[in-house]
Amino acid sequence: MSDDRRRAMYDGFDSVTHGHSDAWLRVADEFVALAFVGDARLARCPCIKCRNLVRLKKVELSYHIFKHGFMPNYLVWHEHGEVDHTIESDGDQDIDRMEEMLDDIRNEYPDLQNNQAFPEDVREFYKLLEASEAKVHEGTNVSVLQVVTRLMAMKSKYTFSNKCYNDIVKLIIDISPPNHNMPKDLYHCKKLVAGLGMNYQKIDACEDNCMLFWKEHENTTHCIHCSKSRYAVVLDEDGNEVTTKVPIKQLRYMPITPRLKRLFLNQETAKQMRWHKEGDRQGQDPDVMVHPSDGEAWQALDRFDPEFARDPRSVRLGLSTDGFTPYSNNSTSYSCWPVFMMPYNLPPNKCMKEEVMFLALIVPGPKDPVTKINVFMEPLIEELKMLWQGVEAYDSHLKCCFTLRAAYLWSIHDLLAYGIFSGWCVHGILRCPICMGDSQAYRLEHGKKETFFDVHRRLLPYNHPFRKDTKSFRKGKRVRDGPPKRQTGENIMRQHRDLKPGVGGRFQGYGKEHNWTHISFIWELPYTKALLLPHNIDLMHQERNVAESIISMCFDFTGQTKDNMNARRDLAELCDRPHLELRKNPSGSESRPQAPYCLKRQEREEIFQWLKKLRFPDRYAANIKRAVNLDTGKLVGLKSHDYHILIERLVPVMFRGYFSPDVWKIFAELSYFYKQICAKEISKKLMLRFEKEIVVLVCKMEKVFPPGFFNCMQHLLVHLPWEALVGGPAQFRWMYSQERELKKLRGMVRNKARVEGCIAEAFAAREITLFSSKYFSDTNNVNAQTTRYHVAEQAPITDLSAFKWDGKGVGAYTSHLVGTIERNKTLLFLYVNMPELHPYFQIFDSIYKPNKQLTQKQLDDLRLKGLHGGPSFVQWFHEHVISSLPIFFSNLSSDVT
Repeated sequence: MSDDRRRAMYDGFDSVTHGHSDAWLRVADEFVALAFVGDARLARCPCIKCRNLVRLKKVELSYHIFKHGFMPNYLVWHEHGEVDHTIESDGDQDIDRMEEMLDDIRNEYPDLQNNQAFPEDVREFYKLLEASEAKVHEGTNVSVLQVVTRLMAMKSKYTFSNKCYNDIVKLIIDISPPNHNMPKDLYHCKKLVAGLGMNYQKIDACEDNCMLFWKEHENTTHCIHCSKSRYAVVLDEDGNEVTTKVPIKQLRYMPITPRLKRLFLNQETAKQMRWHKEGDRQGQDPDVMVHPSDGEAWQALDRFDPEFARDPRSVRLGLSTDGFTPYSNNSTSYSCWPVFMMPYNLPPNKCMKEEVMFLALIVPGPKDPVTKINVFMEPLIEELKMLWQGVEAYDSHLKCCFTLRAAYLWSIHDLLAYGIFSGWCVHGILRCPICMGDSQAYRLEHGKKETFFDVHRRLLPYNHPFRKDTKSFRKGKRVRDGPPKRQTGENIMRQHRDLKPGVGGRFQGYGKEHNWTHISFIWELPYTKALLLPHNIDLMHQERNVAESIISMCFDFTGQTKDNMNARRDLAELCDRPHLELRKNPSGSESRPQAPYCLKRQEREEIFQWLKKLRFPDRYAANIKRAVNLDTGKLVGLKSHDYHILIERLVPVMFRGYFSPDVWKIFAELSYFYKQICAKEISKKLMLRFEKEIVVLVCKMEKVFPPGFFNCMQHLLVHLPWEALVGGPAQFRWMYSQERELKKLRGMVRNKARVEGCIAEAFAAREITLFSSKYFSDTNNVNAQTTRYHVAEQAPITDLSAFKWDGKGVGAYTSHLVGTIERNKTLLFLYVNMPELHPYFQIFDSIYKPNKQLTQKQLDDLRLKGLHGGPSFVQWFHEHVISSLPIFFSNLSSDVT
C-alpha cells in the first residue's frame, strides 16, 4: 500500500551522492522480497532508467535500484503483484489518472533484456513518461501529457481544423512563462502522444482493384493482371509522360490485433471481456436471450473448438461495412467503404459502443468494389487466420500473459452490401440470399420488377387451408411444394466447389441456377463451416423498407406507392379481385378504384393533424411533426429510426378506425412482430412461435395487398425469427451503431480530394482520445455525456419521487389560468406516477370500483371524474385521506398538494 513509509523510496535516496537512508534500505529489501516471491527468476526493474520495461535477475535489479533509485510515483508496486484498493473508490473522480494510463499501456510492450536496445515504440513510450512528469510550467501542477491529451480530445470531439488547434496552442504558449514545456504545434503534439495510438498501414492497390501491391508484390510497379501502372503518370514541361512515386489508389489498413490487446490492458475492460461466460446472470430466465452468447451461432462455434471456448478471453468478432459518399450532396459520385470490427465478449451495455468499434479497413473509392472486395480484404483475412492460431497478450485483470485468440462470428450489412460481401448477387429472381436458388420469385409483366407474391404458402403446414385457396392468392393455384432447405456452411462450400467459369467473368448457370458472382473471403477461414449465421439480415434497413412501403401505399403518395397503375394491371392478371381492377372512364382513361388499404383524403388530413400534435418523451424519437407537409400531403425526410417508431408504435394507433378490422389487424400483428423481434430481450419460445406465425401473417398480407408490394424486403420477414433465434437480440446485429459511425466519418473529411487519408488520420487521433479519456477526471472529460437537465446544487428537501429530478424554467414566463379539469388531470398524472401513493389507489379502487371488469379507459375515467356521483381520486385523496391522517398530512400534504 502507498503510505508515508513508502515515501522513503524517494526521500531516503540522494541522486547526487547516491546515499541511502536506513528507511530506504528497509523499503528496498521489502520490494525485492515481493518481486522475487516464490520461484520467480526475473522481475521488472522499477529503476529510473528501466521503468518496469526490462526484466532482470535479482542481483542485477538490486544493483539498478541501488545505483539509480526508483522511478517516480511508484508508491504502489502494482507491476509486482500489489493491489491499490483505493483505485476502486470514488474519491479520485476529479483527478486525471495519467500514471494509471501509462501503467496500463506499459504491458503492451514486450519484455526487454538488459542488453537490448529499445525499439522505436518503446522510445515513444519513454516520451510519454517524460511528458507525464514534466509540468507545463513552474506555476502549475498540470503535466504536459494532461494538456496535450485533453486538447486532442477537444479536437476530435468538436472537429476543429489544424489551424485552429495551432492557434489554441499558441495562445497557451503566449500566456505561459518563458520556460514552459508546451509543444509548439499540432505536429509536435502528435509526436508526443504517438505512443498512445496505433499506426495504420498504407497498401497500394491497382487502379481497377485487381490486386494489392504487398507481400511478394510490394516492389511491383505494374498490375500483374491488367498491366496498369501502380503510380500516377503526369506530363512534364516537354509533354512527355513521367511516372511519379504517387500511388493512384491506396488501401488504409488498421490491424485489429493491437486494438484487441489494448482492451485487455485496462483492468476494468479486461474483466468485462469475460462477461459472456462469467458475468452475473442471476435470475435470468434460460428462455430469454440478452446477448449474442445466448444464441445458437455462438454455441456452435464453441462446439467446433472446445479449447477456443474454454478460455473466456477468446474474442468473437462481428464485421460490418457499407459504402457512403463523403460529400454533403449526392451530385458527385464517390463511394468509400469503411470496414468495422466489433468484439462481442463485452456486456450488453458495452457492446457496439464507439470505443470498441474498430475501423479495420478503408476501401478507397470512387466506385464500389463489387466482386473485387476480396482483394481489399486480403490483409484482414491474413490477420483473422493469425488470430485463430493465437497471439501473446497481457491480461491486466489477472496480471498475467495469455494466448489471445479471436474468430469471425458474422457480418452485418444492408442488402446491397450483403450481396457484395457474401458473393451472392441480390438482384434478379434469385435475389434472396437465404432461399438462394429456390426462392420461386418471378418478374411482373407490367411492373417490370421481381416479386415474391404468393411464394410463401409453401412454408405453411401441409394441411393449412391457405394452400388450397385458389381465389385469394394467384388465380387457380394450389400449393403442394415444401419449404426451401436452409443452406449450411458445408452445403455452400460444396456449391463453391461445383462452380465453373463461364463467359464474361461469370460462373456457368448464373442468374438461372444460382447468383454467385464470386467466392467470399470468409470461406478461407478454417472454421467457416461452423458458422451458422455468416451474414445477418440488417433489421434496421429491412424494417425501414417495409414501413416505408406500407406508409406510402396507405397514404397513396404519388410516385412512391407500390399500388400504382401498373400494379393494378399485374393484379388483374394474377389475382381474382375484380373490385380492384382498373376501370374505364367515359373519356377513355383508366382510374384506380379505392382500395381497402388506402386512406381517403379526409382521413389522411386527420392523421397528419394528429401527427402534428404528437409529442414523445425526451430522446425517445425525433420530432416527427417536422416531416408532415400539409401542403403536399406527404411525409418527407423520415429517417430509419422514424420508421422504426412509426411501424412499432404509431401505425396500429393511427390506422385504427380507418380500415376494416381484418386489414387493421394485419398492421397490428406486424407492429407487434417488429416490437418483439427488436426488443433488447427476446424469448426463444416466442421466436419459435413467430417462425410459424410470420408466414401466416405474410400470407394474410398477400390476400389484401397487390403483387407489386412484395419485393425482397417483404419476403425477408419470414427469415427474421430464425436469425433472431440463432444470433440473439437485434441490437447486436443491425446497422444503427455503424450508421452513426459513418456519419462521424463523413464529418472527418475536411479535404474532399483526400477522403480516405482524412478519415484515417482523424480516426487515429480519435483512438488516442477514446483511450486517454478513460483516465480523465469527470470534470475534464470532454467525451463524457453532457448533462441535459439542470442539476441542483443542494439536496431536495423531500424524498418524494415526484421531486427527485430538479429542473429549471426555459424561455419567457407566461401566465396561464388553470381550470379545475386541467388541474385534476395534472394532479392525477402526478399521483399515478408516484409509487408512494399506489396503496391509496388500491383503497380507492376497492371502495368505488364496480364489481365488473373495467377497461383501462373506464378505470381512468373513474379516477378522474368519479362514477355515479362518487368522488374522483384527487377529491377523495384530499378530503378523506389527508384530513383523517394529521401525521401523514404534516409530512406529506405540503409536498403533494
